[in-house]
Amino acid sequence: MAAIDASTLIGLRDRAIVAIMAHHGANLRDMISLDVEDVRDDYVQCWSGGFAPSPTVRSALDAWIAASRIVEGAVFLTLARGKPLWGEMSDSAVRAMVRRHLRAAGIRSRVGMAYMYG
Repeated sequence: MAAIDASTLIGLRDRAIVAIMAHHGANLRDMISLDVEDVRDDYVQCWSGGFAPSPTVRSALDAWIAASRIVEGAVFLTLARGKPLWGEMSDSAVRAMVRRHLRAAGIRSRVGMAYMYG
């Protein structure tokens, strides 16, 4: 996660997604269906269940939500570089983003992708 640039909106969003998937085993459906209303101080309700967020996840989620100024609806939105938020992410967009970060971390095995499909 440290390799993800947290100085941009895209980086903050990606960091939050990767944190949830890595720390809590959430899958693609969890990421694209997560709404702001599902994120509470001590619990996050996902499609496949819920979890008490680890400090890393809580910090990443809080940073993303604050910077993006999302107040309702989907937590993870598609971004265009330098452009405003413009819609919830598709499963293919989440998959491509995770694949990009796995490759950047030197993980080239398809096994690393298996957890996304829950």
